[in-house]
Amino acid sequence: FFSQYSLEKTPTWFIDGFAQYFSTTRFDGNEAVLGLAPEPFALYLRRIGSEWRYSLDYTDVLTGKEDNGRSYIGTAGVKNEFQARAWILTHYILSSHENLAKFHLYLDALAKGEAPTVAFEHAFDIKASKINYTLWKYLHGGQLLASKLNFKALPEADISFQTLPVSADRLL
Repeated sequence: FFSQYSLEKTPTWFIDGFAQYFSTTRFDGNEAVLGLAPEPFALYLRRIGSEWRYSLDYTDVLTGKEDNGRSYIGTAGVKNEFQARAWILTHYILSSHENLAKFHLYLDALAKGEAPTVAFEHAFDIKASKINYTLWKYLHGGQLLASKLNFKALPEADISFQTLPVSADRLL
């Protein structure tokens, strides 16, 4: 999706976080709710900062590191942690027009060759040493909300079926 429809090179963590952000979208009539936490991520994120040790921080996510030598939970656990952190970081970015504008500044800085952590610091005005705290506060501060969208009317899909010739069986 991003490769085909975006003119900007998008970091892997955002592609993963964006996919997870929209993966829980629920439709009901003319309403859609998006930004719900996928259940494994919600469980993990509730435990960050309490009794669980963690293997990654947000600077690892920004730089695309899934292994920084502190893996306490195994390969699958670290992948889950990376995905969870990518999701919350993406949620933070999509939570306001201001953050989205800062994200575009971040992408511009990356395109100019700036290091991911430095680009994030400059665009969001958050020191790398404060990213973990800022997102922990976002997670536990009551700001982590799903968005509810109302549609006037969803278009009716025009569906048609066509019988393929027998020769198409070999292609399938």
